[in-house]
Amino acid sequence: MINEPYSQIPSKLKIALGLLLILWLATLSVHKIFQAGLSYQELNHWQNPRSTNDTVSLSGEGKVVAIPDVAIISLSVENRSKTVAAVQQDSNKKMNDIVSYLKGLDIDKKDIKTTNYNLRPLYAYNQETGKQIFDGYELNQTIEVKIRQLDKASQVLDGALSKGANQIGQLNFTVDNPEQLRNEARLKAIAQAKEKALALAEAAGVKLGKVRSFSENTNSPTPYRNYLSQDLSYAESAKTIAPTIEAGSQEIIVQVTMSFEIE
Repeated sequence: MINEPYSQIPSKLKIALGLLLILWLATLSVHKIFQAGLSYQELNHWQNPRSTNDTVSLSGEGKVVAIPDVAIISLSVENRSKTVAAVQQDSNKKMNDIVSYLKGLDIDKKDIKTTNYNLRPLYAYNQETGKQIFDGYELNQTIEVKIRQLDKASQVLDGALSKGANQIGQLNFTVDNPEQLRNEARLKAIAQAKEKALALAEAAGVKLGKVRSFSENTNSPTPYRNYLSQDLSYAESAKTIAPTIEAGSQEIIVQVTMSFEIE
């Protein structure tokens, strides 16, 4: 009874259904085989990673001597007076005179920057009453000056003192645009790393391929400090002789590590 419907199916349709069944089973088998192949390849990749068997890593270092071309110094005027108006008038006049003098030395206004303007009340201790009593105001004005013509550094200090500056911050020398020198040091470091890699490959009897990885460590040129830091009274300012300024030199160092493929 069960086979009666099947026996009634035409022969040609039976053949077509049989072919479809065979094709489906074949497709299923190929899919299983393909999955098994991928699993084997993944396992083989992790067991035999190319990154540890076909590369060589070498380091190189490049140095460039940089001659500082910029000096940076802070100049301050600090005054005291009984009233705000009086302390501002005296301090502002001196600072304006200093700025005018600096501009007269062809220092661009963009290289003169106010970094501090601090006005505060002063109090003194009264030993008889044991209380704090008002004692006027103190105003501190500070500008930071970037000197691009280093031969004028002594003139800047001498003139600022004569115009009323009574505090001088640390004089720093630095390179205004170190990136060009850093690139030069980088090229030297890369050349050294390649030279080491080629020598090693030749000794081992292999050939180098393309670069697989690259890393870099760069030092930033630290400003060279001339520890010229003074708090000068007006009388001392007039007696001060401007020092001779020497910029010295700095080193820019770039270290690289490069990994090469081995062919």
